[in-house]
Amino acid sequence: MACVTLISDFGHQDASVAKVKGILMCRLPALPVLDITHQIPPYHLQQAAYVLLASYLHFPEGSYHLPLVEVFREQPVHMLVAKHEGHFFVVPDNGLLALAFGESLTNVWQVPRKEPVGAMRDWVQLAATVIHLLQQETPEQLGYQPCAIRQAGRHWLPKYDAERQCLECHVMHMDNFGNVVLNLHKDAFETYSNGRPFYIQLLRDEVVSHISAHYHQVAAGQKLCRFNEAGFLEIAINKGSAAKLFGLKVYSEQQLMYNHIRICFGEAPPQRVLRLQLEAFNQL
Repeated sequence: MACVTLISDFGHQDASVAKVKGILMCRLPALPVLDITHQIPPYHLQQAAYVLLASYLHFPEGSYHLPLVEVFREQPVHMLVAKHEGHFFVVPDNGLLALAFGESLTNVWQVPRKEPVGAMRDWVQLAATVIHLLQQETPEQLGYQPCAIRQAGRHWLPKYDAERQCLECHVMHMDNFGNVVLNLHKDAFETYSNGRPFYIQLLRDEVVSHISAHYHQVAAGQKLCRFNEAGFLEIAINKGSAAKLFGLKVYSEQQLMYNHIRICFGEAPPQRVLRLQLEAFNQL
């Protein structure tokens, strides 16, 4: 059975989530409204995109996904409808689709606006109307025009340093166990590595240089990295918290300083050299 899913940075301190769900339930009484999460850090497009990508395929085909993060990032506000693998995404044109799907989306349409959208209530009401219409007709039948999506900001993407032969990544998500997800997909990792060995330097002499299939391939308390179900590189401690042990935080574009995580290609040098490299890198 199709449903409507919600992702937001609203939290649960006030009535924001309840108001959204109330509007949707009144306008779309036949569709269940399900929460994915409302704990996205404020304005964090990349984490919202990651959570959307990691979750949508677990819902029935024909479902409608409504991420409510940075809706008013760009003015004027444009609503897009995308269809991918049998699912519909009703989103603002703020770069979230590009962060989630890259260039794989081909079916994207812009919803015509009759009146300005100035408040979240207006946006949700418009989204409910669009979902109601999509249950009866295709976007083409509704007269929606195909369009391109706004590209993701470069500050959200890994940066390759050709001179040092390394990727500079950042943390885009941390789960309840302290597992740390980097903004690096397996496809990009394989492109940059091109079969070469690699090492991730976490602290002065803490290095990971092997991809594990699951957490229990290392002993309890030991560090590892793996590609998770969504295809992104994850740093973890078996039965521990990588976030706490290594002092890692989710990156925000508002931060002036944050921890880069470097993935270097080639054999890991001796520990003394690693310490010197890290000290030099931190002074840049």
